Amino acid sequence: MSSVTPVIVGIDGSHASVEAAHIAADEAPARLRVRHGIDPAIALTVDSHTAQLVVVGSNSHRTAAASVAHALVHRAACPVAVVPTIVHSGRYLEPSAQAV
Repeated sequence: MSSVTPVIVGIDGSHASVEAAHIAADEAPARLRVRHGIDPAIALTVDSHTAQLVVVGSNSHRTAAASVAHALVHRAACPVAVVPTIVHSGRYLEPSAQAV
């Protein structure tokens, strides 16, 4: 078993979670562990006890992704990075894109 602490990313197929996966892969490709689950908030909270970082996507609306991010920020045992999806004029933009 590796002594390297993983970076865990939660994926649900949303734009925000895909962006979170890209950011996590860029930051820690050798330590990245992807998590899918029936109850992602519980699964990622449990995983946070053995992780260096949990990365999730979220938008500012009341969605499942936002609920998971909210739960993790309050319950995770390690730092949590929440990657937003920016919505402008009905279009999803990359977090690095400028809204005009």
